[in-house]
Amino acid sequence: TNNWKSSEWSSVYIKLNDHGSVSNDFIHSINEHYSTQAGKPKRILFQPIVNIHLYSDYTWRHDQNLGEYKYILIFAGLAIAILILAVFNFVLLTIARASERFKEIGYRKIVGASKSQVFFQYIMESFAQVLLALAMGLLLVYILLPWFNQLTGKTIYFILSFNFISTTLLLALIISFLAGLYPAFY
Repeated sequence: TNNWKSSEWSSVYIKLNDHGSVSNDFIHSINEHYSTQAGKPKRILFQPIVNIHLYSDYTWRHDQNLGEYKYILIFAGLAIAILILAVFNFVLLTIARASERFKEIGYRKIVGASKSQVFFQYIMESFAQVLLALAMGLLLVYILLPWFNQLTGKTIYFILSFNFISTTLLLALIISFLAGLYPAFY
């Protein structure tokens, strides 16, 4: 722009190499040029474009911070708390249901089942229930995600990566073990 004295502001985006950075000399040169041309003792701020949405404190129009990282942490914390409550509920329901099966366990032990066989049966039953619930949940996400994207006007992708699958299966094993542990020992 040739009119630096305008009261309007403008955003300038600079594309750098992958590991590029803006030198202090460049920032100083731009700030001096802007101050002398515009007659205003302002400075120019540099920020990676990926940080504008959550991490900037600018008050300008389209560079304005539209979200805050603390809200992401709050909602993630709520989601984790809800999942912990659901796991706790599942464990308690499994324990309550197991108390109804004490006769079955007694008969199995009389017939000759070892403690490890009873333990393995409860853990596997619990794991089957958790895997079934997990499969149903993932299927619901897959089916309802296009509708949710249309409703919110956003685009969220459902990607089954190795990290996602391995973490989910590890959580399923932990939940199954917690749910089947008490009934398996008693």
